[in-house]
Amino acid sequence: MNRRLTVLSGLFLLLILALVLVPPNAGKQPALTVYSAQPEGGKALRLWLEALGYGVTTLEDEQYAVPRDVGTVLLLSPSTPLGTAASTELERWVRAGGRLVVADSNGFSSQMLRRFGVTMQMVADVTEAVPATPGQLDPRIASLPVSPRYEVLLSSRPVALVPLLVGVRPDTPASAPSSARRPILAARLPVDRGELVVLSVPDLLSNTGLRSEPNARLALSLIELPDGPGDRNGAAGRIAIDELHHGYGRVEGRSTFTLLFAQAWGRAALLAGIIVLLFLLWRGKRFGRAVPVFIDRGRSLGELVTSQAALYRAGGKRLFVAEHLARQLRHEFAQAVGLPADAPDGEIAARATTIGRDPARALRVLAGVRQARSDRQLVALVRESEAARRELAAASAPETRHPKPDTLWSTDDR
Repeated sequence: MNRRLTVLSGLFLLLILALVLVPPNAGKQPALTVYSAQPEGGKALRLWLEALGYGVTTLEDEQYAVPRDVGTVLLLSPSTPLGTAASTELERWVRAGGRLVVADSNGFSSQMLRRFGVTMQMVADVTEAVPATPGQLDPRIASLPVSPRYEVLLSSRPVALVPLLVGVRPDTPASAPSSARRPILAARLPVDRGELVVLSVPDLLSNTGLRSEPNARLALSLIELPDGPGDRNGAAGRIAIDELHHGYGRVEGRSTFTLLFAQAWGRAALLAGIIVLLFLLWRGKRFGRAVPVFIDRGRSLGELVTSQAALYRAGGKRLFVAEHLARQLRHEFAQAVGLPADAPDGEIAARATTIGRDPARALRVLAGVRQARSDRQLVALVRESEAARRELAAASAPETRHPKPDTLWSTDDR
């Protein structure tokens, strides 16, 4: 007993050490969220803008609304689709004079962009991005290494889209004219009194991307406000970063099992329960009083036949049994003379006469089965069918393929 308690104590000690020494798994956070310091996060962008003097806030309220003192909203790589309420609010705010910067490569902002006549289309084999026209971006931006999945396109609506970045494919010849069709990776769109900026390569704004000077200059060119950081106390100096569509600010209902696996205390309780259960099983602990094992050996073949015969008799199925027995006997008689199972009486008689055998007894049995009026007559015909089959087959000894009297009522029409 002491040895078992020692083992149990050792298991619990190992559990405690594992929970203390093994750090919890933080998991992968959404891309470009300002709360993530991971390589694909956006915390560096927020800290950099605050260091430049811009006031930075976040949008996390379930009742989606842009504050009045915000001049620019950054919608960076949303991880959940924008619903109708959020899309309507952003459209209203932009048309009223706001500046919306959308950096998306997963299509979750497509519903909102279609309100402005902008769509995203798949693109491939683009390895480099260059400014579309001089004067739109920082002049010190020459080229940026990119790997985009989408390009920015216009729908059928007549809107004035101004390209900012275009993609270059590696197989494009150096002599190609600058007017040749190049995929648009970043564009600016004036909307009433406001402005929409779309970027299909959001990785350039991540923590890792901002380490490159050209990427940092591009980020500032896309986010730069008309009055600059000097007017940070006014509406033009406020920047709001959407975090609601990164999953922050949402209150989601979770089940008990989710809490058990997501929280450290839940995992500890689960592991402790497993250890206790293993310890009890190891000791041979019995939960409750012993119950004798009942082994049901089933019914014998005779019991099955008897019960089925009783069911047929109670249901008045003598005609059904007679028809089934007639088909079975016809099959055996026809097989004995080398004919198909459904051969009629005439063919059986002709075939038996041809091979020198007497079919009279077999035909009499077949006719008697159809005319039998009692169980006793059916049993007598079954016995007589044995001799009739031997006569047709010219067999010297009886075989066991015919139906026996005690199985008469176990036949089944299949």
